[in-house]
Amino acid sequence: MANYIVANLTSTPALSAEGGGRDIAIDRDGKLWVVYSKKPAGVNYHQIYAAYSTDNCQTWTEEQVTAVNNKHHFFPALAIDAFDNLHIVYTSTGRAPFPFRWGVFYKRRGLGGWEVEETVALLDVSNPGQDYPSIAVGVADTIHVVWAGLGWGTHPAVKNIQYRAKIGGTWGTVEQVTDMAGIQDCPSMAIDSYGGVHVAWHGLGWGINTGKKQIAYGHGPAAWITGNITDTINNNYYGRVVLDSGDNPHVAYYDAGADVIYYVKRTGLMWGSPEQVSQTGAALYGYPSISLDRDDNVHVAWTGLGQGLSEDYGNLWYRKKSGASWLELKNITGSDANDQQSASLLWAGYPSVGGVKTNVLPGYALVVWEAMAEAIMFTRSPDYARPASRSQAHIVS
Repeated sequence: MANYIVANLTSTPALSAEGGGRDIAIDRDGKLWVVYSKKPAGVNYHQIYAAYSTDNCQTWTEEQVTAVNNKHHFFPALAIDAFDNLHIVYTSTGRAPFPFRWGVFYKRRGLGGWEVEETVALLDVSNPGQDYPSIAVGVADTIHVVWAGLGWGTHPAVKNIQYRAKIGGTWGTVEQVTDMAGIQDCPSMAIDSYGGVHVAWHGLGWGINTGKKQIAYGHGPAAWITGNITDTINNNYYGRVVLDSGDNPHVAYYDAGADVIYYVKRTGLMWGSPEQVSQTGAALYGYPSISLDRDDNVHVAWTGLGQGLSEDYGNLWYRKKSGASWLELKNITGSDANDQQSASLLWAGYPSVGGVKTNVLPGYALVVWEAMAEAIMFTRSPDYARPASRSQAHIVS
């Protein structure tokens, strides 16, 4: 499968690797969208861009979304609604009334193009202030945003997981998913068929091993129910959540002590045993991405060194779980000149058009990633058994 260039870059970071947001979406007609940050020509500050392709990713058209050329913009995340409007969140500074504080900001792209920026969260607190946002669309095209932020609750000087929704054009109050004395960070989010919000992240203070970062999970909104998924002697990072057709959460994460990407699923109220996804003995970069297809097969991508590829540069790896079995490891890239990382797989439980979840794919995965400080790249997941069927080939053949 060919790898395609979405956009050229001169600096990093470009995608939401540490944040749990998605950087890719598809509309009802098959138009692909990717969001990222980069420095415009002659400007030394990252701005947010969106690019789209209408020809199966062969060519891409860029749109510059922000133009505050004396401030950085990072960690963009993307969602699309049932009317093909785009919704993005990102972090930046320079906004009133606290121009020196990092906040979370939102923009919508409707029929008339990109609309006026809106503030999701901006407080007069120590930087990084509000960080790592993730966005999703839910029932009735409600906009849901989670992030790691300071300034709320009984521990205002500690990063905790925050949530806010935009319903009927109005932003609601900020809800605290967590209010803990230990840092909670890097959330991801999925919306179920009833409008429930599922969030995964990593943080301190959970279980017995409270001094180590554990993967945690919460369900809301309003009355948030939270708990830890892991409780190990190792630090665990970057919990990434998706939901299957029965609204069961599936989470991929990185165990830094074992240097392994793990996967775990909850059925009912019980989390199953973690399953190893990545290679044994590999040196990993710790940023997994997960998606499910329409048959509830699991797809995971991550970056690792070596294992028959470059020993000096990280490359993108991929694995699929079909039914109860993990299939063989596949590599997406084989670069010996530049790190390939920050993978983001296409997945969203909404929108649903004519009973079809348009951002849940039939049997495969689409992935966007960064060739570090050189380009945003795009491809389809490797095949295992046979070429894509005709029903699949309309997206990347």
